[in-house]
Amino acid sequence: MILSHKHRFIFLKTRKTASTSTELVLFPHCGEDDIITPLTPTDLTRKVGHRARNHLRKIFFLDPRPAIHRIHALEGWKWIDFHDHIKAADIRDYVGEKVWRSYYKFAFDRNVYDRQVSWYHYRTKSPKSARRWPDFETFLARSPRARVDNYEIYTIGGKLAVDFIGHYENLDEDLRTVMRAIGLPAPGELPFAKRGVRPESSRAYRSYYTERTRAWVESWYQGELALFGHEF
Repeated sequence: MILSHKHRFIFLKTRKTASTSTELVLFPHCGEDDIITPLTPTDLTRKVGHRARNHLRKIFFLDPRPAIHRIHALEGWKWIDFHDHIKAADIRDYVGEKVWRSYYKFAFDRNVYDRQVSWYHYRTKSPKSARRWPDFETFLARSPRARVDNYEIYTIGGKLAVDFIGHYENLDEDLRTVMRAIGLPAPGELPFAKRGVRPESSRAYRSYYTERTRAWVESWYQGELALFGHEF
């Protein structure tokens, strides 16, 4: 998540939508007073120079967190601080109505059927998780984190709360639309930060589904389906 006072925009970061790559495109344009939430350090984030800043909120007269964060410098408290996949309602509460209404707000999302398969691969990338949930249906039925709900990130009270929703399937063009809107140069090739989690042989998401698993996904993501009209 990025809140840029320098360029007056708020990027709400959703899951499984190339949002880390988008953040790495936006980061070099940010100012020192901008709010940038932590990313897991990788060779790519270090190459870009990404670093979190201004995401820890001091809301107590004697805030205990500075001492804590001398040891855990990149950690925050999700119920207090700005964090990676923070909801729109929380950002609005933290920054106030004036900033929230006047800044350009955007996010990206993805066909929910395809996104669910991507999430399955992401959550079962370790051998231990793969043994625990060896197939798609088992993962959906038994994993406590089977749902990947982006809807509350960019809505408030069930209503769209951002100025623009880009689509993963049209990522390059929609990101250029965003960059024009916030007055920044069009990006070059996106640095795909998490490429390789999903096997290339597994791109046909429809093959994962049965009538039962499709019904589960459709019951979980009614908000996205109503908003975008995703087709199977």
